[in-house]
Amino acid sequence: MLYLLEKSHLIFWFFLFPVFGIILQKHVARSTLKNMLGMLVLLFLPKLFGYRYNIPGFYELLFFTVLACISAVTTSLNVKKAVLTSGVLLVIFSVVFGFLSFLGYVKIEREWQFGNYEIQKVMDQGFAGRALISYRLSKTAALPIFVEELEVIVDRDHLINCEIYFSESRITFDICRNQIIK
Repeated sequence: MLYLLEKSHLIFWFFLFPVFGIILQKHVARSTLKNMLGMLVLLFLPKLFGYRYNIPGFYELLFFTVLACISAVTTSLNVKKAVLTSGVLLVIFSVVFGFLSFLGYVKIEREWQFGNYEIQKVMDQGFAGRALISYRLSKTAALPIFVEELEVIVDRDHLINCEIYFSESRITFDICRNQIIK
């Protein structure tokens, strides 16, 4: 649910996957589509081991392409059916996401990068009350296209204390001086 609130501006592109599935079905051989689907699924493996790609929006594009390939492999060549499916999904999810948009939002307030480390200040604002502020510590892996999320901590006393301590990683970040203290 948090992911949907974080990426709500991209969610409406997913309603078009049946149309792109029809386009793929017309221009790409079925056996090639199955091979492509297998390779796309393999690209999700780093997520299982706690890594993410360093390319913004890569998982969204990957998921959209997987849905379009599944649509192309499983449906017959029917443009009206694809447009109708897209329309029904658009109406259903518009109502659901319209309701969810009143619940709050998640926003990356600030980012710091120090060598291989990246720290993000994330603000999670619900429909009422004070925002929940958390800090995410990530580290670039040996291959620079992967980023490993090391730790997420909730900020409780940022107004009193300038130091954020990541206990599992044993790293202290000073937000007043913008530097990592090990």
